[in-house]
Amino acid sequence: MALEKLDLTEQATTTLPIFSQTVDVALILDGQVFDNIGLRADAERSDEALDADRLLQLYQSRGPAMVEALNGEFSLILYDASKNTLLVARDRIGITSVF
Repeated sequence: MALEKLDLTEQATTTLPIFSQTVDVALILDGQVFDNIGLRADAERSDEALDADRLLQLYQSRGPAMVEALNGEFSLILYDASKNTLLVARDRIGITSVF
């Protein structure tokens, strides 16, 4: 079962969850995460909004600490099968709920 989400920043339909290239990390993202100078160095593209694929790249380079650098209106759920860990996070203000 997959969830279809309309990404308003790119006007495209994205199938969630998004999996890493090694298929051991899955990510569901709701909302928008905005780029800043610190994140541009870790992401391949530097568009205005970071999409789920680029958040996976950030997780693989920074680990769970990447959440501290995120700015925007979002909630995310990330499962790392290789570490058997589940990361649930939302924006600092709580604009987007997790459930």
